[in-house]
Amino acid sequence: MGLKLGVMKNKEDKKNYEKDGECDIPHDLMREILLRLPAKSLLRFRCVSKLWFSTTTDPSFINLFATQSSTRPYLELCFTKEDNWLFFSLAQKSLSHHHMDHITLPKEDRFINDFESILGLISFQYLNYFVIWNPTIRQHVTIPKPKDSWHTRSYLGYDPIGDTYKLLCMSNTSDSRPQVLTLGAQESWRLIKNSPMHYQTNNGKYINGFIFYEAYLRYEYYGTLVDRGCPSYIYREGLDRKTIMRFDVRSEEFKPIQMPPHFSHKTRHALVNYEGKVARICQESSFIILWILEDVDKEKWSYKEFHVPFPPEDPIEAYDYSINILSQQNENYILNGIHDDTGELVKYILSGINDDTGEFIFIPLTMWCGDKEAYVFCYDPKKKYTRKIRFEGTGYVDNFKRGYKLKHWVFAYCFPNHIESLVSLNNLTFPH
Repeated sequence: MGLKLGVMKNKEDKKNYEKDGECDIPHDLMREILLRLPAKSLLRFRCVSKLWFSTTTDPSFINLFATQSSTRPYLELCFTKEDNWLFFSLAQKSLSHHHMDHITLPKEDRFINDFESILGLISFQYLNYFVIWNPTIRQHVTIPKPKDSWHTRSYLGYDPIGDTYKLLCMSNTSDSRPQVLTLGAQESWRLIKNSPMHYQTNNGKYINGFIFYEAYLRYEYYGTLVDRGCPSYIYREGLDRKTIMRFDVRSEEFKPIQMPPHFSHKTRHALVNYEGKVARICQESSFIILWILEDVDKEKWSYKEFHVPFPPEDPIEAYDYSINILSQQNENYILNGIHDDTGELVKYILSGINDDTGEFIFIPLTMWCGDKEAYVFCYDPKKKYTRKIRFEGTGYVDNFKRGYKLKHWVFAYCFPNHIESLVSLNNLTFPH
């Protein structure tokens, strides 16, 4: 691409241009032009000159590029087996194939499939460490878990005011305290002071500077210790209360929110982003139930009910299957009523909601080595319309499975509303 106006008339003009990398276009205009280019082109153009490199790596440019990218989100589809990951990007508005990428991560005895795409960064975790991956610039970083932590779950969040990413680490035991790590701050894990005594129960959902997750909150009462005769807080067993917990990424403060009315512990559920608000999605028979948090301070919920055009699996059977196959992700909405081209029933999982169209996105739970094609189902609950999108490029998946000797199956995951990001992970270091 040439940004120089006019024609270079002689070799001296060309030599001067190659020397300083400058052009006749004002820098502000050049910056605007660069912002409209895809990330792949920007990464390639960084080697044009020092000026272009400094422009495209400037934090303000990176933030503006993220804003531009939010208008053209992607559906990031991932196939994984052990330490091998294959990523496909689909333009979300058209669901047309965009590009493919592959990474290999260190092997670990146990992988906990707990991840989400946050402004272009994908976080997931293994037993002993967390991983943050930027598919756009093909960088990833491993982050050790806090010392003396066990059975933990991490949530990645972003502070839009401070322009910082933070990792929230939670244990599933009620007597532990949450810890937080600011990425790029050259700091260690910090205990969050004055946090309510609670433990998480499901995957989190980041929305506009806040992390939401379901938790059990420990009741406390003011009593007197007999052996000391002095007042103290005493926690009594059996007083746990289910709640929605909100974590403010900037202030690092927690706020418990009352659960929606008539919720059931037995109903399978998950938290989703619905039109910019946190919502609790549930299954009841052949219906999808949404409880939407309309007002956080007043703890006001609204109710929506959508009919599912394909029959759901038996709740008990689906719950057991989810635990055995998907480890801790036992809140997913799983369908077992979609036939593939061979007539076999295929399990599909609700992966998220398309922010642009409001469609529910269903992807295959796994892919077997004999599978020739993959499909993504998009269901518009308002128009009551289902799109079946054939996943292009599944030959890559077949080669991926053969090349890494995957004889049986690979897991499929999906990250809706993923955007391109220029955030670099190269300079992040963390204490062990």
